[in-house]
Amino acid sequence: MKKKILGLVCALLFASSASAEHQIGGGFYNLGDGDISFTGLAGVYSNKFNDNFAADVAIAIGGSDNYEGIDADVNYGLAAKLKGGITSGDMFLYVAAGYATFDLEVSFDGFKESTDGNGALAGVGIDFSVSDKATINIDYSRGFGDLEDSNLFVGVLKYRF
Repeated sequence: MKKKILGLVCALLFASSASAEHQIGGGFYNLGDGDISFTGLAGVYSNKFNDNFAADVAIAIGGSDNYEGIDADVNYGLAAKLKGGITSGDMFLYVAAGYATFDLEVSFDGFKESTDGNGALAGVGIDFSVSDKATINIDYSRGFGDLEDSNLFVGVLKYRF
C-alpha cells in the first residue's frame, strides 16, 4: 500500500503543466514523540500546481537520541505529501496529508538491529516567498501508524526554478 501511495504522489509531483512551479531546497527536520527526538537534515522537492494545490517529496537523514540506555539513529526517512490551501500575497497557507517511511538503527550493550516503519501524516504549514526565487517553508505534521503520537517539524529554504 505504501508503494502505491508514494508512487501516486510522485507521479503527481513530476507531472508538468505550463503553470507548475518547481522548487528544491534543504533544511532541517525534528521528529519526536515526547520520549525520544531526532533532528537532522532534510531535502525537499516541491511542485506547486496552482495557487491552491501542491505536492512535496522529502528525504531526511541523520539524527540520533538515547532513551533509557538504548541508542537510536535515523538511517533515512522519506515522505510524500499533497497540500491544499490558499495563497495570500507572498504566503501559501496549507493543510497537508501524506505518507512517510523511515529506517532506524537501534543499539544496546553491543547489540544492533535495524528497524523500519511507516505511517500516514496530517498537518499544516506555510510557504513564504522571500524573493522571486526563494521560499521559506515551515511545516508541522502529526504521525499515525508506526508514527503514532509523533510530531514532525520541517523547516527548509527552497529555490524556485
